[in-house]
Amino acid sequence: MYLINDQEVLAKLNDSNGRLPHLLKTISDDRELITELYLAALSRFPSEKELELQLKYVEKATNRESGMKDVLWTLLNVREFIFNH
Repeated sequence: MYLINDQEVLAKLNDSNGRLPHLLKTISDDRELITELYLAALSRFPSEKELELQLKYVEKATNRESGMKDVLWTLLNVREFIFNH
């Protein structure tokens, strides 16, 4: 629950000088960007099912940035990340 509501984590996700804004500028392919987020957060590639679910989510998001921010936020809140980090 701490990570889900932590203002410091949310501030880092919203930091204009952070990793995500840099990746959004340098990686135009959503599939590649989502893969990079998985590698950064979980140190593994996404499964095909995970990748397809995340791609569908980003497509439906208000914009690419908010969709990818949500993807990263979810990765930081999965048990796999919490257990390992």
